[in-house]
Amino acid sequence: METRADLNQSTLALLEKSDISEEGISAITITAEKSPYFAELLNDAAKKNVSITLNEKQQGTYTEKQSNGKIVVVIDKSFDPGNQNNGITNIDKNPIIFATVLAHELGHALLPGGNEGTPANDPAKAAITGDNNEGVGLTTEYIVAKQSGLGAPQTGYMHSDNGQGNQPAPGTLTALLDDAAIQI
Repeated sequence: METRADLNQSTLALLEKSDISEEGISAITITAEKSPYFAELLNDAAKKNVSITLNEKQQGTYTEKQSNGKIVVVIDKSFDPGNQNNGITNIDKNPIIFATVLAHELGHALLPGGNEGTPANDPAKAAITGDNNEGVGLTTEYIVAKQSGLGAPQTGYMHSDNGQGNQPAPGTLTALLDDAAIQI
């Protein structure tokens, strides 16, 4: 197995044992060549034995911490560029979007504040925890998109919401994230 980008052998093995299509793996490795941050996240995922799997179309994208401590990243099959008729036209035009969705979930899986918080009895506290967790995912997704050269209108939108809102990053956040992407 040849090492591509800055991905180590265990990372390539992680991708090859997943159910991601060849086109999806290609999109991931191309993005890792352009985004050192994404390559680092992937290598860290392999090191921490994170599993990556595809979910049925329109069944959601999420990160799950199992009771045994294992972390599983689940990506909606619609995002995989090798999936025929995925129904998401921007992925047909730019498969790097698939990699940014994976980056979003790796942010949840690996970064502090990405998937934390205890169930809150207070709805306001629960909303704050959810916003913080999504902030980590969105920031990760945005940095990888910027480093990989994904331009407007794709950069600054959450691709991982599968077309259910494509929430734009606020202008001030976008400027801060641009600075962070350059520095990483």
